[in-house]
Amino acid sequence: NRAIEGLAKARIQPRLSVQLFSPESTIDDGGITTTLALSCIRDGQSTVHVHLYTFPLFGSDIYRLLEARGNLKRIAGPLLKKDGRGDFNPHLLAYDYECYDPDVEEIKERTFALLGASTSFHVRTYPGDQVDAQKLKQVLKQVREWFGEEKQAHTIKSMWCLLLLVLENKGNGLAKEDLLDLLSRNESELQVPSELRRVYGDFGYRYTLGRSLGEVIDVLLKNQWAEATPDGRYAITPAGVNRLRQSVKEARAKHLSVGAYGRLSKAELLRLPDGRE
Repeated sequence: NRAIEGLAKARIQPRLSVQLFSPESTIDDGGITTTLALSCIRDGQSTVHVHLYTFPLFGSDIYRLLEARGNLKRIAGPLLKKDGRGDFNPHLLAYDYECYDPDVEEIKERTFALLGASTSFHVRTYPGDQVDAQKLKQVLKQVREWFGEEKQAHTIKSMWCLLLLVLENKGNGLAKEDLLDLLSRNESELQVPSELRRVYGDFGYRYTLGRSLGEVIDVLLKNQWAEATPDGRYAITPAGVNRLRQSVKEARAKHLSVGAYGRLSKAELLRLPDGRE
């Protein structure tokens, strides 16, 4: 940002490539990136190239990190390689499929729908070589609006925390660290080599969710879905139970994936008698 500001003072508009949705990014990251991209569209001209997916470079530290965690999947990419018969086949490129903030992921899915892509696993850079600046501007404005709305709600993460407050500790409440521990309980740090942990620290759900969990708790308290206990924990309220039931009922899938905590049956959750058993 400082470099861009310095160039602007000299009336220089740089050409930028930005990645709109990244592993371990938060609502704030997406909002800042979208705002930056919008600032690069002026007078019907765009100097920004927006990437909806970027892949870790083979052999890089981030690639090794994701590979060590068993967190790489592969899809056909735009690069071609020649096989023994003289035919050309696409290289398989890897992406991180697990460590997204769930609310950022939801906005990503909406963005793909807005652009007419059928699935988030579709490799696509928008708007391609021929930039339609007006269309890009409208898309980015909508995406920024979604980020702004979600910053006030953290919809999926709020539901995750309410679920944990119901299912764990018999309604006695959980501290912030307890919530992080539970959301990441099935993600073993031992999958990450120690030399990479020293360089990069925590990755995955604990790291990602920890960056915005304070905001999520604020949402729960503001809406009176949870209350703070004298010992620094957070306990679900009757209003929170009602909100949780409604959220579970509206969920499209039959099973809800809650971070690395596990997959929960929608039918069983709806049968919880009072939210504390």
